[in-house]
Amino acid sequence: MEKIKKINVMLFGIWFLVVLSFLTTFPTDDFMVFWAYAKQVSYSSYNGLAAIVDVWELKGLLFRTIYYTDAFITSFFINDYSLLYAFVYKLVGLAGYFSLLLVIVRVIPKQYREGIGRTKLFFTLGILLLTVHFASHLQAEMWGVLFFILALALYLNDKVWCQIIAAIVYSLTFYLKSPMPLLGGTLFFGAMLIKKQTLGRAVKGIIPFVITTILFLFLSLFLIYRYYPQEITDICDASYYQHTLLQDGWYWGAIKNLIHGFIYDSFLYNIPCALGVIAALYLFAKWCKGNDYKQCALLVLTWVFPLVYIILSNCYFVYHYYLLVYPTIITLLLFHRENPMAISGNRPLHVILGTYMAYYMFVLSAVAPTNLDIKHEYTKIWEENKQKKGISLGCRMGGGEMLFLDSGLGAFIFNNKSYLRYFYVLPLQRISPDNPFTKTDTYKKVKQKAMAYNGEYLTLETDWFFKNGNDDIKEKIEKEYKLYAIIDIPEQPWDLFHIDKQVGHLYLYKRTKY
Repeated sequence: MEKIKKINVMLFGIWFLVVLSFLTTFPTDDFMVFWAYAKQVSYSSYNGLAAIVDVWELKGLLFRTIYYTDAFITSFFINDYSLLYAFVYKLVGLAGYFSLLLVIVRVIPKQYREGIGRTKLFFTLGILLLTVHFASHLQAEMWGVLFFILALALYLNDKVWCQIIAAIVYSLTFYLKSPMPLLGGTLFFGAMLIKKQTLGRAVKGIIPFVITTILFLFLSLFLIYRYYPQEITDICDASYYQHTLLQDGWYWGAIKNLIHGFIYDSFLYNIPCALGVIAALYLFAKWCKGNDYKQCALLVLTWVFPLVYIILSNCYFVYHYYLLVYPTIITLLLFHRENPMAISGNRPLHVILGTYMAYYMFVLSAVAPTNLDIKHEYTKIWEENKQKKGISLGCRMGGGEMLFLDSGLGAFIFNNKSYLRYFYVLPLQRISPDNPFTKTDTYKKVKQKAMAYNGEYLTLETDWFFKNGNDDIKEKIEKEYKLYAIIDIPEQPWDLFHIDKQVGHLYLYKRTKY
């Protein structure tokens, strides 16, 4: 690395502000589920990887391992779920994230850094990866982009061992979310552009990568099937739970949602993508003018694969669009090669970076009015909850198993092991009575066990759990339980411009009929 005195002060200052903002911006409600999962793993009768597999969660095995490890390390410093806990959790996660980023800047070949020193590359990538809406923070997609960048950095090396390691890193994205390896197309076509390869050379060069990928995935899936067969069942079942997949139809519905999200969620929530699109349009126009249609086609293909992933991911959430940061980084690297960007004396670049950071600080960062309001509301509501006698008693329960019929909040609040393996019961909640999944052993076993529950307490989110039926469980609760306490849950708005303060409710029921 260059000496500290050579680091561009402005670049370091921006990076520092972005990191500080990232750490102090409160995460989404998803993290309550992640932290609840970590607690459930700690209650498991198994150890190590077996415990992680034993407790179900929708995300991939590697992603579950990452956020469980993060929560486990965080628990050594603080175990009270609060704003401070969120800060430490993010700090631990970011330490791991930046460790991988340091590896990236070390392994990327010098000839492809286009005169950018390692230190400046580290800070630049850090800024691009973190200046996003809090909904994307430390999600599987954020880790996925980092893995893809590492795989690309290794792949750009001509050594066979680098190709093999690149393939392994790339294959691991399957265990973040199973559709994520689709972005291998972005890696292939992006590498062609960066290396200025012909199609023939690119196909020949990728053979070790492809062979290693196939072998690694086959071997890893075989070992998982051999020692943890339940994980294979969970991977197969996950497709049933994604019931909103293309709910408006394969063609116009998907295209409509994709276009809306690409313009809205990409540019306004994940703003590095706006820089990437501007750079891509410039390069496309320049190459078309020079009749270099091959590069134009490769550039388009580099952007296509994340969009395919977004369609297949079903819900068009903000963090799905984070994957567009990957082709953005490739595009900006190509743009810099075509037009070397010097910060000093470059007024247009000063305007772009100034606008970029102003938008980030006042709309997306920790000091943005929306995020300050979220912190205030969150703290206020949870302090009010602590004053409720019934909830205070419930939070101290611990010990016995408990039936959680909610979106994961019950396991987050109460220190009880889940009665079901599914501490938020997607096999029941997302499945309507006419769904083919009702014929599977998974559904039948979960339904049967839920109906047989006779514990002292259960939690329920009525609007969530009864969305697709479950009238038999509703009747059971009405006959055997009574409402004991209501817990207010602050719901974090993801919409930047239509902010409605909403409070959800988690109902605690106590058994009356024995």
